[in-house]
Amino acid sequence: MPDFSWQQVVILSAVIFGAGLWVQYRFHPLNYLRKRPSLKDFSLREGTPPDALSASAPKSSAVRSLEDQFSQGNLSFNASLELAEVYRRQGDVQAAIDIHQSLYGRPGLSWDSQQRAQLELAKDFYSAGILGRAEDLFRSLIAQHGTYSTEAARLLLKIYQQQKDWEAAVNLFKAHQSLASNGLSLDHVHMLCEQAQYLAGSDTKKALQLVKEAVAIDAVSRRPLISFISLAVQSGADSDLNRYIQRYIDQHSDRMDLLRNVLRSLCLKRPEYVNRITPVLTKNHHNPEVRLIHGDLLCRLERMEEGVALLDSVPVNGVTIAYQLQHLSQRQREPSLERIARTLSPLKDQHWLYRCSHCGYETSAHHWHCPQCDRWETLNLNQGQFANLLI
Repeated sequence: MPDFSWQQVVILSAVIFGAGLWVQYRFHPLNYLRKRPSLKDFSLREGTPPDALSASAPKSSAVRSLEDQFSQGNLSFNASLELAEVYRRQGDVQAAIDIHQSLYGRPGLSWDSQQRAQLELAKDFYSAGILGRAEDLFRSLIAQHGTYSTEAARLLLKIYQQQKDWEAAVNLFKAHQSLASNGLSLDHVHMLCEQAQYLAGSDTKKALQLVKEAVAIDAVSRRPLISFISLAVQSGADSDLNRYIQRYIDQHSDRMDLLRNVLRSLCLKRPEYVNRITPVLTKNHHNPEVRLIHGDLLCRLERMEEGVALLDSVPVNGVTIAYQLQHLSQRQREPSLERIARTLSPLKDQHWLYRCSHCGYETSAHHWHCPQCDRWETLNLNQGQFANLLI
């Protein structure tokens, strides 16, 4: 054994002591709370501004107490989740990630608690824009068929929706067929219709098959019939087009605003289609809403006499009066009527008020999914606001 001088012993002891202090500081749990690594590298890859991931709000004594307990390993699972939620509200996503990662790897957790920690960690990655890691964790949760599988699937579908990756969304339901019967049937319907819409220009046959699958899942949804109408136009199948319009009128007469939107868009792009759909519209003139749609289409295509005659036959109410005044002013050229029509014209195209039955979000434009809560087909029609404006 070699002999060491007292100077060498002192130096070696100092090195070992310093290394011990560094290891203790580097791996002490409190270090993750006081000096957290930056998400800058992730944000640059995923497109999230680094400034959005930090918070400078002062911490209360209660939060500091929770931090101390967590660093000592004395904080319960639920209290740790609450501490992470505090960080989320402050915008400090990295702090929440640190806590949820610690919980996810904590030994002795029940299966349900481990899944909860995994879900919260995936949500953190999603909020931080680290979508690849969030997707992996969501997929793992779905495959486990546990308590949080449905929520994980809903958030994963939200990622696919943002990326417009409809094929991945449809394949998710194929791989996990139980999702459709677990509160996500409408999500499945709309994913199929979205993919059909994407394929409409290149593979109409495949698109039709996807919409048929959507009908088989939920025959009550309005979306597949609207998709069938659009695809019939793409394929030039006039008989199918009139058949689908008739089916929509029979099944969904309470939501003619959706049919109005698709037919208006169709006839403005392809005016010749007014003549092709005239038979089915004429057949349903007993319905005032159909007469309103037909008259409006004719007026928009400068067939004023026919259009105004139909509009004049519709009972006057808060919805129809703006149409009638506008076309009456165009026919008679009276300055007073033209002035009133100019005032009401912007309103008649914005009179619809849609309210989400799930979260209460309101908008004047229809969306198949609510922009606020991302639920499908929850925007219900309310025409009261326009009537009040007229009064």
